[in-house]
Amino acid sequence: MRRRHVAMALLLGLTAACQAPARDHGVQPPAVPTTSQAAPTPATGESPAVPPAAPGGWRYAYVGAEPGGELWDVVATGPRDAWAIGVRDGKAFLLGYDGSTWRPVPLPDGLGDVEVIGDLRLGASGPGGLWLFRSDDQGTRVFRRDGTGWRPLPPYQWHVSDAQVFSPDDVWVIAEERRAGHWDGARWRTVTLPAQASALDATAPDDMWAVGHRTSSTTPGPLTQPAAMHWNGRAWRLVPTPAYRFPDPAPPEEDAFLTDVVALSAKEAWAVGEHTFNHGEGGPDPADPPPIVLRWNGSTWNRHPVPTPPICCPKLAQDGSGGVLLGSSGPGLGNTWRLAPDGAATRLPRMKVDAKASRKQYGSIEAMTHIPGTSTVLAVGRLSARSWSRAAIAEFDANGE
Repeated sequence: MRRRHVAMALLLGLTAACQAPARDHGVQPPAVPTTSQAAPTPATGESPAVPPAAPGGWRYAYVGAEPGGELWDVVATGPRDAWAIGVRDGKAFLLGYDGSTWRPVPLPDGLGDVEVIGDLRLGASGPGGLWLFRSDDQGTRVFRRDGTGWRPLPPYQWHVSDAQVFSPDDVWVIAEERRAGHWDGARWRTVTLPAQASALDATAPDDMWAVGHRTSSTTPGPLTQPAAMHWNGRAWRLVPTPAYRFPDPAPPEEDAFLTDVVALSAKEAWAVGEHTFNHGEGGPDPADPPPIVLRWNGSTWNRHPVPTPPICCPKLAQDGSGGVLLGSSGPGLGNTWRLAPDGAATRLPRMKVDAKASRKQYGSIEAMTHIPGTSTVLAVGRLSARSWSRAAIAEFDANGE
């Protein structure tokens, strides 16, 4: 459940060498040099130094104490209840946040080796209601954490890519081959979606969005086009979205699709994606376009241009102040935008880093979410250099505190 109503959004791929974290949340990163010292090298295995965030910018909340590892998903139900899951050396690990510290938490037995991003997903309906979805070639095993222990539930037969948990007897998942599954507290029921979905978010059980792609109807032309589907409590309906196409001569294997969605209300939602093609297949390649950004106004999805350079794998999260964050992986989290309620796009300050180190260190974002009841966004992923990487969590305060 990567971008759900409990949306959380802290970009994780934090950047290169800086100072100690402005605020620490538990598991301590190794000692690091200040910006006045030489940046750590891959041979040492040290964490990068971290600078204090500029007003309205990012800061570290957690850097793994051990080299290796990456966080894949994050959920939060309140200021003292957040969870992040990832993998190190093929083994899953879970972190829990109690309002001051990120600490390791036991996982269910028998999860096995995990290698593919997307094979672990989290969901939550409130404190004490954490869900884990572990997908593999056999389908998806489902677990619910009650209090301090895990309870297995009936598995879902398909590979789950995102989830929305409303209550113990009202859970939705999206899965391969245009499937959506619903848990009613006793059994799973599967329905066919109008298009392929990759992300899910909702404001209520009868107001849910799934986004992804549909097969294009134009030949020749793009192979796929963006797709947005709405659940009104009774049925899934494909809602028209703008079409995308490169000018002629169009490049080969052109695709346009949505990868993330955030629902703010019945009259406002945001979706992001990519318009791309198979590079290097003959002839001059056109310039890569900026990400697809769409905004729902209660009746139609409209293009919402953002003056960002091309980025891969954009992520969305509401910011707790009526707007959303648009972020992507990269050094310094230097391509993160806040989209205000009036639609204005503002680029966030880049993390201040040592120039030499910033060329070697890279922050990836795998998921973002908003902490309900706050203006804080979390982002999870990893911080890496040439020969090491560490699981990382970054946080952003929309109020700039």
